[in-house]
Amino acid sequence: MTRSAVSGFTEVATGEIAEIHTRFRHFRHDRTGAEAVFLLNADAVQTFSIAFRTYPTDSTGIAHVLEHCVLSGSRAYPIGRPFEELLKGSLQSYLNASTNPDFTIFPVASPHPQDFSNLVDVYLDAVFFPLLTEESFRREGWHQTADGSYQGVVLSELRGVYAASEYISAEQARRSLFRAGPYSHAHGGDPAQITDLTHAAMKHFHRRYYQPSNTLAAFSGVADIAGELRRLDRVFSQFERRPPPPLLTGSVISSRKIVTFGHSGGGPSCLALNWAFPRAKGRLAELAYDVLCEVVVGQPFAPLRRALIDGGYCTDIAEGRFLDDTAPPRLSVRLTGVDPERISDVERVTRETIEQVMRKGYGAQALAGAVNAVEFRCRDRGTWKRPHAVGLLQDLTKAWRLGRDPRLGLGFARELAEIRRQPAECFEAMMKTHLLDNPHFALVVLTPDGMPSKRARKVPSPPRPSNAARRKPQASTGIPHLTLQDLSPEPVALPLAREQVSGVPVLFHHRPTNGLTYVDLAFDLQGIAQLSCVALFGRIWLQSGTTCRSAQDMALRIGTETGGLSCQVVCPTMGKGQGAAAHLLLRARALTQQAPCLFDILGELLSEVEIPEPPQLAKLVASEIIRLRAQILPKAHEFLDRRLRAQINGAEQTDGLNYLQFLHDFQRVLRRDPDQARQRLEDLQRAIWCRKRLVISIIHDQSGSTDLLRRAERLIVSLSEGDRAKSADTLPVSKRSEAFIVPGEANFVGMAFDTRNQPACTASFAVALRWLETGWLRQRIRDENGAYGVLCRGDAMSGISTFLSYRDPHILPTLDVFSAAGQQLAHGISKEDLTRAIIATIGALERPRSPPDCGLQTLTDWLAGWTTEHRNGFRAAVLATEPDDLEDAGNVLSSAATSAHIVILGGKEALAQVLAQRPHLVTLNDLPGN
Repeated sequence: MTRSAVSGFTEVATGEIAEIHTRFRHFRHDRTGAEAVFLLNADAVQTFSIAFRTYPTDSTGIAHVLEHCVLSGSRAYPIGRPFEELLKGSLQSYLNASTNPDFTIFPVASPHPQDFSNLVDVYLDAVFFPLLTEESFRREGWHQTADGSYQGVVLSELRGVYAASEYISAEQARRSLFRAGPYSHAHGGDPAQITDLTHAAMKHFHRRYYQPSNTLAAFSGVADIAGELRRLDRVFSQFERRPPPPLLTGSVISSRKIVTFGHSGGGPSCLALNWAFPRAKGRLAELAYDVLCEVVVGQPFAPLRRALIDGGYCTDIAEGRFLDDTAPPRLSVRLTGVDPERISDVERVTRETIEQVMRKGYGAQALAGAVNAVEFRCRDRGTWKRPHAVGLLQDLTKAWRLGRDPRLGLGFARELAEIRRQPAECFEAMMKTHLLDNPHFALVVLTPDGMPSKRARKVPSPPRPSNAARRKPQASTGIPHLTLQDLSPEPVALPLAREQVSGVPVLFHHRPTNGLTYVDLAFDLQGIAQLSCVALFGRIWLQSGTTCRSAQDMALRIGTETGGLSCQVVCPTMGKGQGAAAHLLLRARALTQQAPCLFDILGELLSEVEIPEPPQLAKLVASEIIRLRAQILPKAHEFLDRRLRAQINGAEQTDGLNYLQFLHDFQRVLRRDPDQARQRLEDLQRAIWCRKRLVISIIHDQSGSTDLLRRAERLIVSLSEGDRAKSADTLPVSKRSEAFIVPGEANFVGMAFDTRNQPACTASFAVALRWLETGWLRQRIRDENGAYGVLCRGDAMSGISTFLSYRDPHILPTLDVFSAAGQQLAHGISKEDLTRAIIATIGALERPRSPPDCGLQTLTDWLAGWTTEHRNGFRAAVLATEPDDLEDAGNVLSSAATSAHIVILGGKEALAQVLAQRPHLVTLNDLPGN
C-alpha cells in the first residue's frame, strides 16, 4: 500500500480495466475505514454514488422508508424537501436512490462540474446528517388519516407494485430460497406490514448502518481525485471508526420447497422455478454461472425456454437469467400464462429437458451465443431507467457489499475468454451440480384466487411532531443552485454526418461506444392502414425464420453474431395540428468487428423472412397479449400518456390499450380465418421493406465509417425501390373521458390539455411544465396527498400537455389539483423560481444520453424535421422566458382545462366512489380482454 498525497486516505489498489476503457483507483479512509473508488474514463458526465450495506430483519420496509426520509432535510439543509429543490434548478442527468435486498445506494450525475459538486454536497449531508423528523416519516412512510385509512408515499408505492402478479412472483421467487437473513424479507416493504414500522426503529436503523465505516463512495468520469478525497474527508472525519455490521448472507433452504398462494385481480397463473447457487469464488465463477443460465434458458431458443413454451406449459418466460442480487446468487425462471392443468408437470419437464441437454450436448453455437449475451450486458450496463455509468457504480457496489475487491464486479474480457475455451463437459457438470442435484430449489405458484385477507387493526394516530423535535440547523439552509451565467452560452452539439445512398439518407453519429456499433433502420409507415398490425408484425418478424434458415437457426445466428435485435413503432410529432409520422424502427447492435455480420443478417431478414404458419402465429399473439398485460400496472402512467395522446400520434395503437384490443381481435381472426390473418402480415412485409421508406442511422466511434457506409449500401440496393409514401391516415380519436378497472388499491390518474389552437409559446410552456412538475404539483400530489409520483409531459411541437399521477391513493383530489394548475401559474412565480425552472428545462433538453438513446433522439428529430436551428432557437427562447410568459401559459392551461381529456386506471371501489360523487365524469370500461 502507498500513502496517498491527500491527507486522510491511503491508496490500496490501482489498475486498468481495459475492456471498459477505465482506470481504477481504490482508497481507504484512515480514520473510519470508509472506502472510495474512482473509475477514471472519458465520460463527459460525472457520476457519484454513496452506498451502505443495509440488512432488514422484517418486511416493514425500514431501509426503503429511510432511503426516502434521508432526502427530506439535513443538518446543513434543514428545509423539508431538499431533493425537490435539487430537481428544480439542476442540470442533473440522474438523481435517484434505490433500496436493494442488502444495500442502499444514492447515485447522482451531471455534465456540469459545479452542478455535480452541489449535488454531491447535498447528498453527503443528507445521508450522514439527516433530520429524520416525525413529519417526514409520516409523509414518506405511513400515517393514519382522520377516516382511519393509512397513507404514505412508500405505502402507496408498494400497494401499486403488489397489485401486479409479476412483481409478487419475482418477490416470492427470491424469498422462497431463504429461510432466514435479509433476503427472506420484503426489502421494499410489504403493504400489510409497513404500518408496523416506527419512527424510533427507523432512526436506530440509520445509526446502525449509515456510518462511514460501512460506506462505499464511488465516482465515474473525469474526476479531481485530490479535491473529492478532501471533500469526503471533511465529512468522514466527523465520525469515529466503528465496527461495521458483519457481512450477512442468506440462510438457504436445505431441501426442495413448494410455495403456493393466490393473487387478486384475475389474469393468468404464474410459476417460478428457483435455484440457489453456491457463492461464486471470484469473477470467473460468477460469469460462468451467468453463461450457464443463458445456455439453459436465457437465449430465445435455449432448450428449457423452448420446451416450456412450445410444449404449451406457459405462454412466455418473463425472466430466466442469473441473478446476483442475493448472496448466494440464484437462477429464477418465471413463467407467465401458465396452464393451470399442467402446473404439476413443469418441474418434471424441466428436469427431463436438462437431462436431455446433458446427453445430447448444447452445441458450440449455443455456447457462443450465451457468452455473447453476457459480454453485451457487461459492455453496456445502461437500461431504460439508468445510464451506463450508474450501472457501473451499481455493479461496483454489488462486489463491495460482499466484502470483495470492488473492481471484480467490472472486468469480464479475460474471464469470458477463459469460458470460451472451456470444454462442453464443464457446463454439463455445472448443470448436474447446480440444477439437477441442487437441493436448494423452490417452486413458487401464483393463481388468481384472491389474496389472503389483511390484518384488521386499529393503530393510534401518531402525534404530530413539534418544532422542538427538529434539530437546530448548524449551517446555511440554502440549497446550492446554478445561475443562468453558469450555463454554457452555446447549445450542446450532437455530432451528425449525413450521407445519401441510392436516395436513402444514412445518418452517422460519431461518439465513444465502448467497442459497439449500433444500427437503426427506420421505415416510413405513411399510407399503411393499421399501426397496430404493424406493431404485431414487427414483433413476429423478429421471431421468424427465413427461406434458408429455421427460426431457431436464425435466432442462434443473431445471438452469436450480434448483441440482439428489437423492433418498435416510433411516432415522432410533426408539429402543431399535424398527424403522426409513424416509423417502424428496427434496432440492432454488434461488436464493431462484427458489424459486417450484422448487416448480412439484416439483409437476410429483410429479403428472405417467412411469416410463421397459423399455429405458431397463434402462440406468438398469445405471448404478446401476456407481455402487454403484464406491463399495464408497472407502467400504468405510460399507458395513460399514450391514451391521452392518441389524438396526435399512433403510440396508443402500437403499445397501449388500443393495441391490446387489436391483439384480442386478431386472435379471433386467427381462429376464424387463419389464412387471412397470415396474409395481412405478408402484405405488410411487402409494403414496408423498400428503399423509398428507409432511413438508416449508425452510431459508432470515429473509425470505420467508409466500411460501414459500404455495408449500408449493399443492404439498401438489396431492397426493392417500392412506392412513395402516401399521406398519413387519420388516426381514431377518443375524446371521451374514461376509466378502466385495474386490480389493487393504487390509482393512476391522467389529464390532457390540448393547446394546439392557443397562441402559446412552446418554450415558455416547457418551462411552466417543469416548474409545475418539480414544484407545485409534486408538493400537492405527492407530499400532501401521498401519491408515489407525478409527471408533466409536453413537447416542443405537439401542443398537448399531459399530467400524470401514479400509485395514487386519490382520484378526485388529484384531478382537482390538475385542473387548478393553470390558475397557480397565472398567479405568478418568483424570479428565483423562474431561473431554476429555466435551468432544469435546459438540463432536460440537453441531458446526456447513452449512444443508442442519443442515436434514437437524433433520428426521431430528423424524421420530424426538428433541425439544429430549431433546437437552438428553442433553447434561446427557453433562456429568454419571462414571468409574464408563465402567467400567459397559466391562462392557456386554465382555458384548456374546461375541455380536458381524462383517463384513469383505478381500483373498482375507488372508481365507484368517483362515479357516485361525479356521475358523468368518465365512462367506466373494463380492460380489453377482461
